[in-house]
Amino acid sequence: MYAGILIENLYPFIKTKFSVSCKIHQDNDSKHRSKLCRRVLSTLGILWERSPSSSPDLNPVVMMWSDMKSFIRSILCASKNEIIKEAREYLKTLSEENAKILLLS
Repeated sequence: MYAGILIENLYPFIKTKFSVSCKIHQDNDSKHRSKLCRRVLSTLGILWERSPSSSPDLNPVVMMWSDMKSFIRSILCASKNEIIKEAREYLKTLSEENAKILLLS
């Protein structure tokens, strides 16, 4: 499932939103450390770095996830498919500038 998220969501997002290569940060969750995950990231050419688990102050994506959750909650989705649809809509509307602000805050 996580590999699918990387392939179907993260990779297209990176390619459309960032004009240069970027590096993602992942915590020590087992799905992030799995051989499959490492293979997928390598195949897609996505650079990654492991952050300590349970360290939101060291994890730059926490603010972006929070912003995305607020966006989705404001819509009052009734199903998993609606949540996925709205998460994709959020990513479509996220500008490179706003992504940088959220990631650096």
